[in-house]
Amino acid sequence: MRAKTQVNFASSSGLRFNVCTDERYFMALWRRLRESRWMHNLLALPLLLLPYWVKWADPPAPFAPTYVMGFLVSAAMLLAVIVWLLLGMPGITRFAQRGAHLSWAVMWGVFVFWAFITQTWAFVEKAQPGVAQNFGLQMALVGSYAIMLACAAPAPRFVIGLLTLDAMSVALIGGTQVACQCSLGLKALGEVTLNVARSGVSVIQGEGIRWLRPYGFLPHPNIAAGFLAVGVFAGAGVFLGLFSRRDRTSMHVFPLAALSLVIWAAIAWVLMLTFSRGAWLGVGIGGLAVLAGLIGRRDFRKPLIALALLAIGLSAVFFVLYRPLIVARTGAGQENTEMRSLADRVVYGQIAQAAIARAPVIGLGAGNTPWYAAYYLATYTDYDLQGDHVHNIYLETWSDLGVIGLVLFGLMQGFGLFAAGQAYRRTGDVARLMMIGGWIGLAIVGLFDHYPWSLIMGQTLWVTLLAMAMAEAPMTTWQNS
Repeated sequence: MRAKTQVNFASSSGLRFNVCTDERYFMALWRRLRESRWMHNLLALPLLLLPYWVKWADPPAPFAPTYVMGFLVSAAMLLAVIVWLLLGMPGITRFAQRGAHLSWAVMWGVFVFWAFITQTWAFVEKAQPGVAQNFGLQMALVGSYAIMLACAAPAPRFVIGLLTLDAMSVALIGGTQVACQCSLGLKALGEVTLNVARSGVSVIQGEGIRWLRPYGFLPHPNIAAGFLAVGVFAGAGVFLGLFSRRDRTSMHVFPLAALSLVIWAAIAWVLMLTFSRGAWLGVGIGGLAVLAGLIGRRDFRKPLIALALLAIGLSAVFFVLYRPLIVARTGAGQENTEMRSLADRVVYGQIAQAAIARAPVIGLGAGNTPWYAAYYLATYTDYDLQGDHVHNIYLETWSDLGVIGLVLFGLMQGFGLFAAGQAYRRTGDVARLMMIGGWIGLAIVGLFDHYPWSLIMGQTLWVTLLAMAMAEAPMTTWQNS
C-alpha cells in the first residue's frame, strides 16, 4: 500500500481544500530535482564569490576566522558539496566510467592524503600545528568541490558566463580604482585601503609617475590579473559561442556579439592595467593553445579575426598611453620598485631550493615553506624581508610535499588535462576549450606567482577550470546545453 498524507488548507477567503500527496509524488519530485539541469548549474554559483576577499567576522564552528574556513566562499563551496551529496551524487556513475576522469579524482584523493600525512613531520609542527592542517583542509575542500562539479556537469555556457561575470566585477572595480587612483571605500566587500603614496601599496613607477594598479576586491593586483586573464578566455568563449552552428542564424546574434565584444575589451584593458607580466604571458601562451584547438573550425574564422583585430588595437593604444610604465615594468628602466620585486623573487626562490635540499623526498610539510622562509631569513641573512610563499607553485609544492608530492601533483594535473582534452574532442564545445586555455594561462602564471595554488580563491579557480572542462552530461538530460 502507498503511504499517503492528507493535508488541509484554509484560504483567506474561507474556502477549504485538501491536497493528497504520496511517496511516489515526492520521489518523482526528488528525481526531477536530482536530474535538473538548472540544479546542476546552481552548484557552480560559489564561483561568483571567488573574486571577493570576504571573511566572516564571527564564524560559527567549524569555521575559523584565521584559516581557510573563515572565507565566505569556503562555506558556499561546502554547502554545494553537501547539496550534491543529499541529491544522491548525480553524475558520479557516468563520471567513474571514464578512465582519465576517475584517475584524476583518485590522484586528488591520494594527493590530499599525502598532504595531511606531512603534518606529522612538518617544520613548524610543534609551534604551529594548524599550518599543515589548514592547507590540507584547503586542498580537500577544493578537491571535493572540483570533483563534485566534474560529476554534476554544469552547462559549459553557464560556467563561462559565471567566469565572465567574475572578471567583469574585477574590471569594474579595478578600473575605477585606477581612474581615481585610490580605494572606493568598499571594505565590507574585501577592498583594501589604497593610497598611491603609501608604502606597501602595489604601484608602477616610471619617469616620475607613481601609478596605482587595480586591486578589485582582492589583496594584490596580480591576483586580480589572474581572474581577468581567465575572463579574457571566458569572454572570448561567450562571443564565439554566439557564432556556433545553432545560434548563428538568430537575429539576436549581432547585437549580443557587439555587447560581448565591449565586455571583452573592458576585461582585456583592465588586465593590461594590472601590469602583471605573468598574466600577460599566460594569456599569450594559453591563447596559442586555444588557436591550435580551433584549427579547422571554419565557423569561427571571422569571429576570431574580429577578436584578433580588437586585441591588436587595444594593445597598440595601451602601449602609446603607458609606454614609460611598460618600460619600467620590464626592468629596463632600473626603477627601484621593479628591481626590488625581481630581487625578492630571486631570494624566495633560493630559499625554496634550500628547503628542497633539506627534505627532498618528503618535504617540509604542507604550507610550511613560508615559515621556513621566515626562519631562513632570520638565521642566515640580514635582508629586510618576511617569510612568504615562493613565487613558483611548482617549487613550493616540491618544498612543501617533497618529490613524492610533486609527482602526485604532476600526475593529478596531467590526468585532468588529458580528460578535459578528451571532452573537447568529443563535443567540439568552444566553451570547454576556453576553460582549458584559462587553465594553461594560470599554469604559466604559476611559474611567477603563488596565488593559483596558495590561496583558496586562486586554487579553486585553477582547479575547477579543468573539472568543468572535462564534465560531460548525457544529451537526453542536457539537450542543447
